[in-house]
Amino acid sequence: METITKQKSYDNWLMTEGAEVLQQLITNKQLLENQQDNEYFYYASQFVKSIRTELYGDWMVLKVISKKEFIDNKSERNMLRIEAIVMEPNENRYIECNHPLEPDTFWNVSAVIPRNRIKEIPEDYTLIYAKYDVEKKPEHLKNVVKIDLTSCRSLRESLLDQLSRIGGPLLVEEATEAFGSDFEKNLTEKLLLLYKPLRKKISEERKKIEQNLSVLADKQKQFEDCNESLTEKQKEWQQILSKIDSYIAAEEKREVEETRDSKEYPWIKEEVVDILQSLIYHNSEDDLIYDERVIETFLRAIQTNTLIILSGPSGTGKSSIVTEFARAIKGAKATLVPVQSGWTDTQDLLGYFNPIDQCYVPTPFMEALADAANDPNHLHLICLDEMNLAHIEYYFSEFLSSREKKTPSIRLYSDRYFSIAKKRLKGEHYNSESESFLNASDLIKRYQSNFKIPSNVRFIGTMNMDHTVKSISPKVIDRSFLIEVDHLDKNKKNKIKKKLVEKEQKGCIDVSIRSLNEIFRVEHAFEKEVQEIIDLSHQLESIANAPLNSRGRKHIISYFDRIPEEALKGSVKEKYFDQIIYSKILPRIELSKKNEEGMKVLEDFQQKIDRYKYSSGKLQRMLADERFIRFW
Repeated sequence: METITKQKSYDNWLMTEGAEVLQQLITNKQLLENQQDNEYFYYASQFVKSIRTELYGDWMVLKVISKKEFIDNKSERNMLRIEAIVMEPNENRYIECNHPLEPDTFWNVSAVIPRNRIKEIPEDYTLIYAKYDVEKKPEHLKNVVKIDLTSCRSLRESLLDQLSRIGGPLLVEEATEAFGSDFEKNLTEKLLLLYKPLRKKISEERKKIEQNLSVLADKQKQFEDCNESLTEKQKEWQQILSKIDSYIAAEEKREVEETRDSKEYPWIKEEVVDILQSLIYHNSEDDLIYDERVIETFLRAIQTNTLIILSGPSGTGKSSIVTEFARAIKGAKATLVPVQSGWTDTQDLLGYFNPIDQCYVPTPFMEALADAANDPNHLHLICLDEMNLAHIEYYFSEFLSSREKKTPSIRLYSDRYFSIAKKRLKGEHYNSESESFLNASDLIKRYQSNFKIPSNVRFIGTMNMDHTVKSISPKVIDRSFLIEVDHLDKNKKNKIKKKLVEKEQKGCIDVSIRSLNEIFRVEHAFEKEVQEIIDLSHQLESIANAPLNSRGRKHIISYFDRIPEEALKGSVKEKYFDQIIYSKILPRIELSKKNEEGMKVLEDFQQKIDRYKYSSGKLQRMLADERFIRFW
């Protein structure tokens, strides 16, 4: 690592150039105890910035003191925790740095990473170097720095460091007395003298191996000559035997597939909701039961390619409907991405570009996007599980904006590196198995600098609403279909179950992406019905952000265009009006009960939607709150 250079002593720097910024950090340490994290974070950022520019550069050397693998209960992913001490070079070895806030203790840091995102796991008490930044998580702010484990690499220890690790300072002292101050050089010379007779023996053994290889090459040549001299009849039999092997393999695969008891159902637009409800129940081991209304709203939102937010209490099957819906559509795939509370920007969602290795380090979310791009004929669902554990706008804002474009895309890294990767792949002298070649191939095939969001991807988020999570903003609500998944009452659940048990249906629906997105009639044929809903929402003019805008109009038009025409006639039409009001209007209402004008408007609105069973019931529950009226 060329950038790991010692500019000056850490202790000397703390007493000279770094004294002022250190004193600010120590003085404001009290802010942590008073839970004023943001103010403390500012001084910590200044301290880390000074360390980077005046002391260590972009890389920090650390000594691993422990590591532990465990399974995260939420995501069920294999994780790795590493504890380490910050080190600095001192003459011909590395020494521990004291903590800037607690000078009597070593500067300990820790980091957690998914096991599959770290290239090499270091051994205990070995040295590594890694990129670093200021620690942002409130519970770890005392560490001051956060280590980027995806960038860590092993650093070769000096012999003195290794002796110190094995036997402590006493062994180092005795070794220095025995071999002099230039310990490594003197020891190497003595070892070379001892190695001389062995080198002669190794040379003799090498010659024998080369002779054996020559004999083996002759045998290989004889075999090839024999193979070429096979008669036409023998070659014919070889082909027959080869075909038999392939038939056996195909038959074994067919037998495995037949044991799955899978069946394919045609895409019949008038029956698809009932078939989906049945497939979700019979395909799952948990006998999942969802209200027909939830399944249909989910399906129509999928067809309109709108962000879907599934809201409801824990245990209602919000994540399960995503995975089981994908299972019920032939070739579809669902990826669940657990959102972390510490996510603050797009990099947490997408990953980042490593300029040193010139490769893209993707997250599971980005890997799912790349998989979808390479599988354009099948539906891919990407679900952000518990998406409001962090502020949605912080990590998902780029997607919210890019989805408004004619050709949605996101910028992953500079075009310059993409051009370099193309030149690298064209180079005839390059080894196709080298890491740099494979990295370049990945950039071209999967992670282009200007990545186009595949049209066969649908984004879904699940969320619980309690005091531990972030509320969602009007911007996100405006761009979403919100579906509330609640616990079914016992009578209704038994009624649905009785219907499903009577006719067992397992397997999947055979439908192409094109047919799934197909508009069932002349586009915008139901402009009158759409305008009715828009006018209804404008009854809420005095409530900020409540009326539907032009974006909401587009969502409703697209929704109605996917509903079978006969379903939008007569009394059945009320069902779809109910779905739209529930998913697109009610989530926009947020009002204090002290607002008398707003309360009067809501009471009038309640009467106007009285015939819509689910929406009316939901608004009644919202109005029952003593202080504030909101959807959650």
